[in-house]
This record gives sequence, structure tokens and C-alpha cells, in this order.
Amino acid sequence: MPLGSIHAHPIKRVKANYFQATASEAEAGCQKIGCLQIMKNVCQNTQKYKLTYMSGKSYASTEKKVLDLFLRNKGKEFEFAGRRFRIGGKIGKPRPAQGECKTDCYVELEELTGNPSEALKISIKQPNADFTGNKTSAETAENELGEDWSNIILHHTFMLKEIFLERPIMYKYKKGRIEGGSMTLGWKFEFMNKKSGYLSGKIDIDAAIHYKGENLPESKRNSKVEGKLIENSGVANRMLVCSAEELSTLSDITNKIVSIEEYAEQNPDLFFACKALNCRTLHEDPFKYDGDRPLAVQVAWKANAQTNSLQPFVVFNRPLVKNGKEMRQRLINALNELGCSNTSDLDEKSVRVLNPKRAEWK
Repeated sequence: MPLGSIHAHPIKRVKANYFQATASEAEAGCQKIGCLQIMKNVCQNTQKYKLTYMSGKSYASTEKKVLDLFLRNKGKEFEFAGRRFRIGGKIGKPRPAQGECKTDCYVELEELTGNPSEALKISIKQPNADFTGNKTSAETAENELGEDWSNIILHHTFMLKEIFLERPIMYKYKKGRIEGGSMTLGWKFEFMNKKSGYLSGKIDIDAAIHYKGENLPESKRNSKVEGKLIENSGVANRMLVCSAEELSTLSDITNKIVSIEEYAEQNPDLFFACKALNCRTLHEDPFKYDGDRPLAVQVAWKANAQTNSLQPFVVFNRPLVKNGKEMRQRLINALNELGCSNTSDLDEKSVRVLNPKRAEWK
């Protein structure tokens, strides 16, 4: 399997894979996809590699490792940031009433030098993580951007309107990772720590507030730890960037964690990226798509039976209000009006697919 085709597999769904490549290609590929392990066998002029991918499970194992190390050392003293503490009280993952908060590991500490006690509220990131917030919905957008979130997203996406209108939104044949027969339903909105693709740019929000979660609703800021509601337990004050394999002792954690302010100072720029949500009309499971995600920009497909044409409208003015499921049904309805069920039918019935136009929801 060529190196480039690795990216055809969603990392979260693939545990291991084989491909053939040179050593330099393999190393570059591993850095790109976040490989945890390379096992290689020499095979003539090339090498066969087995990759074990970073995944959601890897993130969970890091989180579990951090909690386990603090629990194992409960009652013990340690030095951190020039002060001495004893680990005590509640240790756990804060649980909001709904959704997620920013703190992954909450640890109550007893200050041994006479100062007020405090808690470590650690946000954990994998070393290769590009997303700072994904699966963006209206709720999460408001948490990150404040009450004017809708206008902020509209402002950033509309600046790229010409690029949106020029993007291919129907693929009769396979192109890269995109299956043949795919048709675009719209674009998701993701928060990133770097620019990602053509539909991406810098977003003007305070990095420290973003990483702490200070704009989260009260129900997420005040989360439960070991069943007890603790004020601001969901607002992080420390950042830990590592994988589970890097952690063996408590000092491995304390040597790596930094304040959110320091992390934000080192990583001041935040970005957004709009990622296409495609519907696979030729898939064995017809019209399969990757989840009913809220769309920052939608594609409304509309049929005209009299002219035997299909017109896609690109809509910006209702970010994250319309979801993939609704836009998929609009596409299905439009194809049905023309007696079609996939991109092959469009060819057979000589349907004209027109260039995208901008429109607005009334």
C-alpha cells in the first residue's frame, strides 16, 4: 500500500496497518499521522512497516495514566513550582452535567508552606494533536467565542466565500481520500492550533481563555469530582502535553506541566478550519456520511425538472444551525425529483450540474 493512501483511513478507526516505503517516507508518514510504534522487516529494496496509530484510545490511556499516578501517590509530598505540597482530598476527572469541560484531571493539594491550598486542574493534550476543539456546535461555539459567536463564524467564513464557491462539491471519481460518487453537504467548523487547508485562517480569540474554558457555561465550569460539585473544577489551570508512554513517575508529570498562561504565551495563535462533510451516493450503504454534524456553511442542492438541472447553493448566513442529516435529505429529495439516486444516474440522464451560487436562508 503506498504511503499516501494511509490517510484514506480515519486514524480513530484503524488500529494497525501495513505499507511499503523507504525509511524517510515512513518517518515522515509516522510524524504526519501520529504513529506510536514502527515495526519493520527488510524486504529487498523497501521495508515493510507495521504502524500502530494514535487514537482516541491513546488519549484516554494518557488521561488514565495521569489519574493513576496521582491516586498511587495520594498522601505523599512532592515539590512543584518551588513549593511543597501533599496530595490529598479529591482526585478524578471532572464530570459536567452535560458535555465536556476543559479539565481532564483534578487533584486537590495541601500547601505545606502555610499558603492557601489549591488544586491542579490539568488539561491533557497529545503531542501530535492539531484540534483544540472539534465537533463544534452552536453550544461549543458560544463557549469559545461568546454571545456573538454566530457573527464571528459568519465573518470568518464569508471572508473565504470565493474559495468556498470554487471548491469541488461533486466527485464522480475517487480523488485522494474522497470516494467516487461523493457530494458535499457543507463544511464543519473546527478550532485548530495551526492553519489547515484552503478553508482555514487565524481566528481572533484569547488563547488563555480558550484553553482554560473560562467562557464555558456554569454547568461545565462547576463540575462534579468523585460525586461532589466543585466550583470551577472544569476550568483548567495547567496544561500537560504528552503521551502515556512518557509517564512512569509523578515527577514525569510535574516536570512537564505548565500554567495555562505560559502555554498560551508559547502558543498564542488559534485557527479555524472548515472541513467538508461529504455524502457517498455510490456507497454500499447509500448516502453514507460521517455523522450528523452541525455545518458552518451548507450546500443546498436544488433540482429543476423543467431544465433537467441540479443547482447547488452555498449558504453562509446560518452557521451551525443546519446539520448534515437535514442537508443530506435535501440532496436526496433533489436527486429524486430528477429520477436519480447517485452521480452515475446524473450522467445517464444527462442532468446538467450547474456551478455553485451563493444564497441565504430566509
